[in-house]
Amino acid sequence: MRPDWRSDIRRGGIVALVAVMVVAMAAPATSAATASAADSLGPGPTTYIDGCTTLDDAGTYVLDRDVRSTDGDCFTVTADDVRLLGAGHAVIGENATGSAIVVDGATGVHVEGFDAVDWWRGVTVVDAADVTVEDVAVENASADGVRVRDSAGVTVVNGSVVASGGHGIAVLESETTTVERMRIVNNTGDGVSVRRSETTTVRASAIVNNGGMGVAVADDSDPIERTPDVPSWLLPLLGGGGYDGLGGLFAPTDAAPDRASVVVAENRIAANRYEGVFVRGQNGSRISGNVVSGATDGISLVNASDGTVVGNNVSGSTDDGIALASTGATTVAENRLVDNANDGVYVFGSGNVLTNNTLAGNGDDGLDLDSGVDNRVISNVAHDNVDDGVFLREADSNVVARNVLRDNGDDGFDIRGSTDNDVHNNTVCRNANRDMQVRLGVEGNDVRDNSC
Repeated sequence: MRPDWRSDIRRGGIVALVAVMVVAMAAPATSAATASAADSLGPGPTTYIDGCTTLDDAGTYVLDRDVRSTDGDCFTVTADDVRLLGAGHAVIGENATGSAIVVDGATGVHVEGFDAVDWWRGVTVVDAADVTVEDVAVENASADGVRVRDSAGVTVVNGSVVASGGHGIAVLESETTTVERMRIVNNTGDGVSVRRSETTTVRASAIVNNGGMGVAVADDSDPIERTPDVPSWLLPLLGGGGYDGLGGLFAPTDAAPDRASVVVAENRIAANRYEGVFVRGQNGSRISGNVVSGATDGISLVNASDGTVVGNNVSGSTDDGIALASTGATTVAENRLVDNANDGVYVFGSGNVLTNNTLAGNGDDGLDLDSGVDNRVISNVAHDNVDDGVFLREADSNVVARNVLRDNGDDGFDIRGSTDNDVHNNTVCRNANRDMQVRLGVEGNDVRDNSC
C-alpha cells in the first residue's frame, strides 16, 4: 500500500497552522499572509480534487480519492507551474479512450504518486517543457504506457510501466529526455522507444520481457523491419525494402546525422524479443554498465560514430553480443561477452578500437572483423569460443596486438582475404585447429611475435 500522503499533508498543515496562530498572537498584522503560505505545498494555492478535471491555473493539486472514468482524458494540465499529486490513489479507466494524465503545452509541471490503470495511454506529455513524472505506475495501457512528443526537459523517474499494448515509454521529436529508475516490463512493443530525438538518457532501470527491443533509439520513425530468412544484424540496414535495400549496407558512417549524445547506462535489460540496446544514426552515444541477456544482438549500433560501449555484461544473445554495422570511430572496451549464440563482437566498420574485452564461450567467433579498415584490436581475451578467437576477413590495415587467444574450437587467429594488417605480440595457445591461420593467397600482412 502507498502511504496516505493526504494525512501527512494535513498533519503538516495542522502543525503549521498552530504555529501560525501562536505567531499571530504576537504579530496580528502578519497572521493572514503567514497562514496562507503555510497551507501551500508548491507554486500557488493547494487545492484538493476528487475527480477528473482540467488544471488551467498554477498551483498544487492533491487527489483525495481513487477515480474511475470512462470519458476521454482524466487530468489535463494546461497551465504552467503545476504540481499534481496523486497521493497514492488510482486513476482507473473503464473502457477509456484517453490518457489518465495529459500535460499539454505547459512548462514547469510535476506529476507524482499515481496508479494509472486501464487507459489508452497512462501519461501523455505533448508540446511541453520542464516536466517531471515521478512515482507513477502505469498498467494495462492499450497503447504506449508513457508518450512524450515535441517536448523538452522531460524526466520519467521512480515508476513503472507494465503490460502496455504499445511501447512502455515512447519519445518522439523531443530533446533532453531522461528515463531513470523505472521498471518497464511485459509491454507489447519496445521497453523504451526513442525516435527523432536528441539527448536521451536511460539509466538504472529494469527493462524486461518486452515484445520489441529493450531500448531502441533511432533517427527515423521505425528502426527495424523484420522479414523471414534475413540475418538480424542485416535487417536494420535494409529498411522496408528487404534485400533491395542492400545498397544502404555500404553507406559511410559520416552519413549519420550529427545528433547529441545518447546515454544508456546501468540498466538490467533481459529477455526482450529483439535487440537489448539498439542505436541507429546517432553520434556520440555512450552505452555503459548494462547487464544485457536473452536478446537477439545484445547491443547493436548501426550507422553511428564516435560512441563508447564500455563495461557491459552481455550473455545469452541469440545472435551477437555486440554488433557494430556501418559504424566507425567507436570504442568497445572492458565488456564481458559470454555465451552468445553467434560472435562475441561483430564489427563491420572502420576506425574502431576494441580493447580489454573478455570474449568467451560464444557460438561462433570471439571477434569477427568484417571488411573494415584502421580498426585496433588490443589486449582482449578470447577463449573457449566454438570457432575462432579472432577472425579477420576482407579487412585491411588493422592492428591486432597483445591479445590472448586460447582454447578456441577452431583457430586462435584466422585471416582471410585481407592485407596490410599488423598482427603482433599476441599470446595464442591450445586452439583446436591452428593457433595462427594465415590463408593461402593472403599477402602483405605483418604477422610476427605471436606465440604461446
